Amino acid sequence: QVNCGFQGYPCEQAQFGDSGVVGVQSININGAGNGWVSGNSGAELECQGLESCKATKISANYIWKGECSGDFGCQEAVITVANPAPNMIWQCNGLMACLGMELQIVVGDPSLQCPEGQVGSGIPTIIETIEFNGQQSAQNAKVSIFNYGCDPVVIKNLECMGMTSCPNTQFSVVGNVVVESCDLRGLQNLNALPAALQQCVSGGLPIQLQPLPITPVLPTQLPPVVQTLPPVQPSSTLATVAPVSTSSTTATSSTVAPVTPAVTAGAPTLLVLPPGSNKVLNCNGVAAVCTGQTIAITPENNFVLDCSSLSGCAGTTLNLNVGLDPHTQLPVDRIDSLKFVGYNSGSGATVYLNNVLVQNGNPLARMVKLDNVRCENPGSCNNLQIIAGVGIDVTSTNLDCSGDHSCVGCTVTQGAVTASCDPTAVATQWNQWA
Repeated sequence: QVNCGFQGYPCEQAQFGDSGVVGVQSININGAGNGWVSGNSGAELECQGLESCKATKISANYIWKGECSGDFGCQEAVITVANPAPNMIWQCNGLMACLGMELQIVVGDPSLQCPEGQVGSGIPTIIETIEFNGQQSAQNAKVSIFNYGCDPVVIKNLECMGMTSCPNTQFSVVGNVVVESCDLRGLQNLNALPAALQQCVSGGLPIQLQPLPITPVLPTQLPPVVQTLPPVQPSSTLATVAPVSTSSTTATSSTVAPVTPAVTAGAPTLLVLPPGSNKVLNCNGVAAVCTGQTIAITPENNFVLDCSSLSGCAGTTLNLNVGLDPHTQLPVDRIDSLKFVGYNSGSGATVYLNNVLVQNGNPLARMVKLDNVRCENPGSCNNLQIIAGVGIDVTSTNLDCSGDHSCVGCTVTQGAVTASCDPTAVATQWNQWA
């Protein structure tokens, strides 16, 4: 038996290496201590080695992160997460890391299910991401979300990050659960998905099983916000999604223009991208929609750049001017992924991340987190530049340079600091910022 966080003391971290707890049938992790969670961020469960938590039975209460990053790390494990800490992250990152795993996330008390018609506190339980990133990482796995409370559970991102990540994976949802963004690529049994996922997979708006309270409560009349771009006149074709005026229709006391690349004067030809590109910018296909072009987007929350095809975004300049979500009119706080997963797909590309609300001094401004940058094939992110302005969190970004020579010359810049994305480089590493 393995226990962490009992007798009134919360567990902070339970970490297991190669074959660390193989077959152990009683692993208990309590991140809440003696039931007290104020000021406590929750526990961290890490199965980081080869077969580290294989065939185990784990009961975890109030954890903020669960990670199976070793090959076969959580194979055939049965893991129950009760009452996850706010913004919990769950990741299966290794080869067959969660093969045959049973993962149950339980919110509320099954014996005290929310009575019909009862209204909750208005504060949802937020799960930041559940993602499977590795070959066959979730093959034959069963993932279940149970919400027995009166407030909704909001999953901001649910993702199979590769075509072979989730073969025969089963998902089930019970209770009021909202899925904001999902990418279940390669999943074979789509018809068996619960309703909360079917519409999301098909590209529709995220489904809402019951009215979702917004927290924190924002004013019904939003203050005027300026999202102003200086004129952009590239010599290459300019793609736009949503009209962007060089002068705003409303005024605030202070206006700071987003950072944009220096360009050569010329008369651009406007290219209208498909509807929905503010949510997912799809740069795939034989038409090479994004290759070598300059694109400006006001993204929705959980925005995804998808460059999965050969050279799909090679030489592209992308300006992400993050402000209010064009769909909900609420402040954006998360960019889900910049996916450069095709050969040379992001080679020579430049991505500018501008937090417009922070730059304009808007009181609704939030820190915007860049969650994932994926460079999974040879040359995917060679000479890629990511330039982040104030109010963009790049220190906690998950960087995947798993492809052979996939991040040569890749850099991320914020202010006066430039760091290398290349795990083989001698220069300052991105993950050393945190």
